[in-house]
Amino acid sequence: MKIVSKASDDGKVIYNSDIITPIVKYSLDKIDGVELSTAKKGSVNNRRNLGIRVESVSDLIYIDVYVKVKFADSVREIAYKVQKRIKNELETATNFKVKDVNVHVVDVDFE
Repeated sequence: MKIVSKASDDGKVIYNSDIITPIVKYSLDKIDGVELSTAKKGSVNNRRNLGIRVESVSDLIYIDVYVKVKFADSVREIAYKVQKRIKNELETATNFKVKDVNVHVVDVDFE
């Protein structure tokens, strides 16, 4: 758990790294044609059990998201939107600096 604090004349704001995952989920909900892909029950693939992996190194945040996209959509465009949206939402809402957002397309919805 990483804590980032910001002091001002009005007081102190403390960010807990546990708020990153809900912000990432919120960001994905705002993009058409993509949804978070979680591991199926009983899967041993722990890397994507939640569909989101967050790592912090020094003051930088690295995010891996595992997503499912719709077949008719451009995977490249969707991945770019996901990267930009997550980075923008996190840096706007917190003092965290996002270094990388890696988008792993692990499934395609043909319906």
